[in-house]
Amino acid sequence: HINPAITICLAFWAGFDRKRVAPYIAAQLLGAIAAAAVLFVFFGPKLTIYEAEKGIVRGQPGSEITASCYGEFFPNPGGLTSGDTIYDPVAHAELRKTVPHYVAFVAEVIGTGILAFVVLAFTDARNRGAPAANQAAVFIGLTVALLISVIAPLTQACFNPARDFGPRLFTFFAGWGQIALPLGTDWGWLTVYIIAPTLGAVL
Repeated sequence: HINPAITICLAFWAGFDRKRVAPYIAAQLLGAIAAAAVLFVFFGPKLTIYEAEKGIVRGQPGSEITASCYGEFFPNPGGLTSGDTIYDPVAHAELRKTVPHYVAFVAEVIGTGILAFVVLAFTDARNRGAPAANQAAVFIGLTVALLISVIAPLTQACFNPARDFGPRLFTFFAGWGQIALPLGTDWGWLTVYIIAPTLGAVL
């Protein structure tokens, strides 16, 4: 498993050894942090140039745009600097109103719930209509692609606490600071990207 929400779901419903949950989640987080570090090496210089072009100061409001290359944010900040647009804090403040916290939370619960449902259905030996064992991953991947196409404009479609928190922790120390992990000011990183996917998978 590469997803703590799915690991917890399998421990809850499918007999996965609960003693292995914590080591799996630790490995998933370490893998996500390592992946973020590799991407930082690959794309860090390009992001630095992009920030200069768009008037973004890393670690300041607006740098969610480049931090979102690693972790997720709601609403998806991707369109704030499309084309030749310079970052506009007023536009960003208006964008925040379009996806309230509860909408982001529910979107991640439902999206991860659908993903977990498909994983459980397609890997259950009792399901005679499931694809062959070596094809289940293809259908799970297609499910993720469909869910992303619907939910990514809202929350960047996380569905995986490790995929968000690992890179978010890396970017906190890589210069984005409180923008990546706004401790005490905005708990969306915890509620929307850790609690909601885990709840959705178990439900």
